[in-house]
Amino acid sequence: MQPKTIVIPFDRHNFLDNQKAIWSLTYSKFIYYYQVFTIVATILFVFDIIIQGDRSFFGVLVVGGYLFYCLMKWAEYLEKRFKFMKQCKIIAKRYEAELFTSSYTFSEDLVEYRDVEKYYQFKWSVFQPYTIYKDVIFLSQKNVERVVIGFGKKQLSEEDFNEVRTILDNKIGFKKARK
Repeated sequence: MQPKTIVIPFDRHNFLDNQKAIWSLTYSKFIYYYQVFTIVATILFVFDIIIQGDRSFFGVLVVGGYLFYCLMKWAEYLEKRFKFMKQCKIIAKRYEAELFTSSYTFSEDLVEYRDVEKYYQFKWSVFQPYTIYKDVIFLSQKNVERVVIGFGKKQLSEEDFNEVRTILDNKIGFKKARK
């Protein structure tokens, strides 16, 4: 296999979009479950008040506590997201000032990532099947829920994007992203 190298100049908008996609992919299960928990808590709270009225202070207290817990988890989620995006904006500003450029080389045995600060080599065997979420390709390590490499369709030409997908299909396979 002929090594395929792609060079991606830094673009603030694409970087922030990719980071938002990483956040959404990482927290998609949390969001789904807490939407369900919050809806169930709200329904239980309303039914307990309607059915029991003043007679069931303990039931209202328990269900109200559960609803309060769900709302606090949402507040925690929003706080984490705000801090994450604030940090991403700081990094984006620094990368923009440094004219940051990254390159990826896909060869027979490994994937290389290189930028002005870092140089990584990964054997194909360390990756899970790749995922595409919001037009961004994510490569994650096995046994770790962490995205190692991610680049978007906007950053590559259609030809490069399809060629990279073909290489990844042959080397590690594809896994549909959970929603």
